[in-house]
Amino acid sequence: MKKVARKLRLFLFITSCACSFLYAIILGGFISWFLFYALLFCLTYVLLLRILPLQGMEIERSLSKDRIMAGEEVTIKLTISRHSLFPILYFIIEDLLPPSLSRSIVETGKDAQVSGKVIYFPFFQRTFSYEFRVKPVPRGIFEWDTLRVTTGDLFGLYQKSRTILCKSSLFVYPAYQTIEHSELAHSLQSGTKRSSRRSSTTESLTVSVRDYVPGDRLSWLHWKATARSNKLVTKVFEQQLNEDLVLWIDQSTASYKANEALFERVISFAASYALYTIQKGSEAVLYEEKPSLRAQSHSGFQQKWDMLHKLAGLSLKKESWERAFEGLEMERSFDGKKLILFTPILNEAFVASVKRLRIQHGDLYVFYFPNDSELSKQEQTWLHRLRHQEIPALAVTHDHFQRVLKAGGQRAGS
Repeated sequence: MKKVARKLRLFLFITSCACSFLYAIILGGFISWFLFYALLFCLTYVLLLRILPLQGMEIERSLSKDRIMAGEEVTIKLTISRHSLFPILYFIIEDLLPPSLSRSIVETGKDAQVSGKVIYFPFFQRTFSYEFRVKPVPRGIFEWDTLRVTTGDLFGLYQKSRTILCKSSLFVYPAYQTIEHSELAHSLQSGTKRSSRRSSTTESLTVSVRDYVPGDRLSWLHWKATARSNKLVTKVFEQQLNEDLVLWIDQSTASYKANEALFERVISFAASYALYTIQKGSEAVLYEEKPSLRAQSHSGFQQKWDMLHKLAGLSLKKESWERAFEGLEMERSFDGKKLILFTPILNEAFVASVKRLRIQHGDLYVFYFPNDSELSKQEQTWLHRLRHQEIPALAVTHDHFQRVLKAGGQRAGS
């Protein structure tokens, strides 16, 4: 419809130009000829704009950061350069961001900017740029590569656009909090597997000394033994026994009932719990149904960022939690590891499934995320039933995770 209206306007404009020429021929005079040449100039500009391509244009997109945490801010800058000297009255430049990023654009009104779209009046200018901010940035892995450039004449007689490819990536990791979980700490320190790296909690447990080796930390030096032997001596620490964890996150859309904020709380809590586990010298593995997609187990710094990267890419699925549990019950790759469940579901069927899982795989822990900040009597009953079966269960009712864990530990100890 817009194309038909534009063609109609162009036809009427050409007709007006022809009529003004006849008017100038018949009557003459300055005003009539001025009107004709003004219309002729506009018509010539439209024809030249139609002939000249937009191929000689380049756009570069740069991000202030390409790896950030959820809730932070990122600035996107577009630099446009063109080779032609032909005057352009205006450009409409639109960065086609992923929908979740577009909703978070900070609209400042600067440079006539609205939602990642800007109108610019370059005329003879060949290079120009503009930037816009996205805040708060939602969690996720974002990749986009399309920008749309539109130009035309002042009267809307002709308009042309071009799509330019410019690939960009943005990794937004889940926000996490510093937590301390006494039950987990006790479990890690009383595990059955030797830790692959030294935990910060075991450096006071010195069992012997040895000669200094280049690369040892200065804090490991045993100064009294060094003074007695007149040579550098390093402490030998007790090797920590740990217990690896497998994290299972309920990703069923039906479980969250379209509550995306609740899903983000689950992801944020799982990230906090996983990083606490890694900090304590243990290993945390994110379970997913497809083996090729499972987070690989590494130690230390690499494991932390691998875990955050996997959590950043999680999204809700149509698959029910019951279907996901079937694969979990048949899984044998994490036998001997402690299973941690994160879910917003708590009902009779879930309690029965967790009991079966407890029999098959041994130790597990359930974190329940209710929709409301207050638990109903039925929810409290189901949690009590899980604990009665020696299955630790804790409700995460708000976003202050340390308070939740501390309150849960006090209830467990009372």
